Amino acid sequence: MLQQRNALDNLIASFIDDVGMTGLLTAELITNIDPSTHVISGRYAVALSSVREFFVSLASWANTLFNEVDESDQNDLQHNIALVYVIACNRIHEISTYRYRNNNAMVDLGSIPPLLPHELVKLSAADFIRKIRQHAFRLEHCYSSTQIDFIADEHKALIHLHRCEPMLKDDINSLSSISSFKDG
Repeated sequence: MLQQRNALDNLIASFIDDVGMTGLLTAELITNIDPSTHVISGRYAVALSSVREFFVSLASWANTLFNEVDESDQNDLQHNIALVYVIACNRIHEISTYRYRNNNAMVDLGSIPPLLPHELVKLSAADFIRKIRQHAFRLEHCYSSTQIDFIADEHKALIHLHRCEPMLKDDINSLSSISSFKDG
């Protein structure tokens, strides 16, 4: 965990160094920053002049392209680049893993989709399809639409077997929320 936090902090530090940002600012310091010359997100800020210097440092061709656009577009570009960096630093800083005192991960069990047989048989076919649609963006990285449809068909078959096969029904019903994945 400490290594992950350090890696995230190092990423923030590299963004701060690259663009010339200031950050972890106190609320008092933030109120003293001029929003007409700086972009602020959370506890991070960057002066638009620092973004201009960052742009110059990228490469000569980038600076040439920057100078070819009109001043209004230059200002918009500087503001948007500043915004990307301060928002990124602020959001990276907010990343944390919540743990119980015994170092077990805190998990919102309501956010985990059902995945063990005793949970799956409680879902109607329609609710299962809703869950699939809810997580489609994840599933589509690994499965084709045909494979996803097949998974839904397998769920329907599981429900049917649970209803019709007493031994299977007893085995599935013997599982609980504290059953291991292996047992499931």
